[in-house]
Amino acid sequence: MNKRVVITGVGVVSPIGTGKEAYFNSLREGVVGIDRITSFDTTGYATQIAAEVRDFDPLVYIPDKKDA
Repeated sequence: MNKRVVITGVGVVSPIGTGKEAYFNSLREGVVGIDRITSFDTTGYATQIAAEVRDFDPLVYIPDKKDA
């Protein structure tokens, strides 16, 4: 049985880098993407660390703010 695959692009959105080059370089350098949460107040939560994606702006890829 033959299956067809379509690759529309190569991209990564990750706590250690956005974009394939930044991500790969971080992997090579052993960058850790886990740190204290900064995107909201964690007071009252048992966990205060996470792997946040901090450098991603969807408006770079989706120009219409409503669609993003």
